[in-house]
Amino acid sequence: MNYQLTKLDPADTGKAQWLSMTPGQAPEAVSHGQLEDALHDCGHQPMVLIIPGEQALMTTVELPIRQASKLLKAVPYALEESLAADVGDLHFALGHREGDKSEVVAVDIALMNDWTVELGELGVTPKMIIPDVLALPWHEEEWSILIDDARAMVRTGHASGFVTETVNLSAMIEAQLSNGIAPTIVRLWNCSGEKTALQWPAASTADAPPIKQYDCRGGALAVLAQGWDPRKSLNLLQGSYHQQADALKLLKPWRLAAALVGVWLIVGFGHNWLQQSQLKAQQAALKTQAEKIYRSTFPQAKRIVNPRVQMEQKLKALKGGSTTAENNFLQLLALSSRVINQQSKIKLDKVGYKNGELSLDVVGPSLSQLDSLKQKLAATSGLTAELKSADSGANQATGSIKIRQKL
Repeated sequence: MNYQLTKLDPADTGKAQWLSMTPGQAPEAVSHGQLEDALHDCGHQPMVLIIPGEQALMTTVELPIRQASKLLKAVPYALEESLAADVGDLHFALGHREGDKSEVVAVDIALMNDWTVELGELGVTPKMIIPDVLALPWHEEEWSILIDDARAMVRTGHASGFVTETVNLSAMIEAQLSNGIAPTIVRLWNCSGEKTALQWPAASTADAPPIKQYDCRGGALAVLAQGWDPRKSLNLLQGSYHQQADALKLLKPWRLAAALVGVWLIVGFGHNWLQQSQLKAQQAALKTQAEKIYRSTFPQAKRIVNPRVQMEQKLKALKGGSTTAENNFLQLLALSSRVINQQSKIKLDKVGYKNGELSLDVVGPSLSQLDSLKQKLAATSGLTAELKSADSGANQATGSIKIRQKL
């Protein structure tokens, strides 16, 4: 399949470079111009938008959660203390995973909205959005470095790396080496006019890996096209930005026989009508579920107009209180969630917090399983747990587990 790779200019994202390519084959010539020109040339090719790596934060998180959708929801809480930005302003995407450790890429939501809305207004839905540094050719235990004038990209893993000014490259490499991250080989593409040798940090010269230099013919985008693989590439279009492939966009009406056009139109209208009906039903179900969660969390609420907005207002009110209480609540929630996420048969029905005590209303198949959950929480370092108001019915058991920090 042919793709159009469109790379935004880091200095002016209204400008771009683009080319057409088929994975495994030599890419076509690079074009330069305005972003609108790139979209006009795209035609029916799936577009891959390559954004400046400076606008993406690449990090790792360690959480014992197997399901990707649950992991994606838990990531912001796990990274909240280590990020300078408010996690509510960031969009997170998952990369490579090994054991409980996952690579994560974070991007400002405002930027994601700008890119997707701008392209959408011009009639293009990107197939993928990726940081440029993660499109570099890369192999296990190796580093890939591309120098493009005053800018240097360094890819150190499946979804890890950094972008820096070329004058700071040696210092940034030294910082990575000090964290115990060292490559066996460095692959270098120098696309700048000055063909200077890569300066490896002086303190690490004795252990410097071999540096293999490669031709940069065609410029930086041509190199990225060599390394990009649609089967392995991280895609920022995850979570709320995930786009379902629409096969109808790939159809070429001029190739259909006249008799089939009418059939496809009927199928298309029927599909759209069915899709709209399903979406309305899902929307109604989600609204009902949101209202139920809001009522269970805030039983004193008398009127629910917009449960999402009202929940946000309540949370903001909570954040306006004591910083110590808020930190205690988040810490208790983070520690207990790791245990609860491992209990597939236990359902969390309600969460409460008062006077330093986290209250979890849970539902499970039996009282013994609720008691087992309580014991595992109590065995967690820094926690005390007590099962109260336990009750057993014909098919399930309910109870409230009170959790405090161990004094």
